[in-house]
Amino acid sequence: MSERPRDSEADAYSYIKEQLSLLGWIVKNPARNLDGEVYRQNECLNHPEIKKALNLEKPEAVVKLSSSDFWVIELKRKQDQLEQALDEAKYYANKINTKSTVIKALIASGVAGNDTDTYLIKHRYWNGQSFVPITINDREPTGLLSKELAQQILKGRSPIIKDIPAVSEALFIQKAESINEILHNGAINLNDRARVIAALTLCYLAKEMPNRERPYRNDK
Repeated sequence: MSERPRDSEADAYSYIKEQLSLLGWIVKNPARNLDGEVYRQNECLNHPEIKKALNLEKPEAVVKLSSSDFWVIELKRKQDQLEQALDEAKYYANKINTKSTVIKALIASGVAGNDTDTYLIKHRYWNGQSFVPITINDREPTGLLSKELAQQILKGRSPIIKDIPAVSEALFIQKAESINEILHNGAINLNDRARVIAALTLCYLAKEMPNRERPYRNDK
């Protein structure tokens, strides 16, 4: 067996832990730390209701939203396994929701990728009948959920978010440094990086990427 799959999995575990910490979560085992909010793998089986529901099965991570509400995260190593990761997260969450009358798995998320290819993420919210997409200003989030966003979903009991909480300074700096590194590795001149980001932002808002074959229009 090649080394890359194991390395990729380790990368992904580190990614989830690092991102959750940056997003305001206390990445400690709740079974051992009163302030802890994140069970990793078999740690979730320390919770009697989760263990009753899952038996010996375990997702990659379970985040404690409240004393009775949880967020299930499942991980896969390749980006093309995103739907599989999401389906497995929903599978674990469904088992909790059907086998426990004490706790609920309100959010199920699939994470697929590695440090080389980056990560793709999808979230679903349990509305009492089925899992539906979580949206922020009518768009599905592409990263893990911050603690503020999750608490907003929990408080409103709704997957639809219109008012986004402010991004923490630590997360903003981390993302800015990551984007700058990507542009550097792509040989984008330092003086051109702001224009590249502006162009990509406009394309994102327009929901389309630049078309090099489209004639340039100058109406001036």
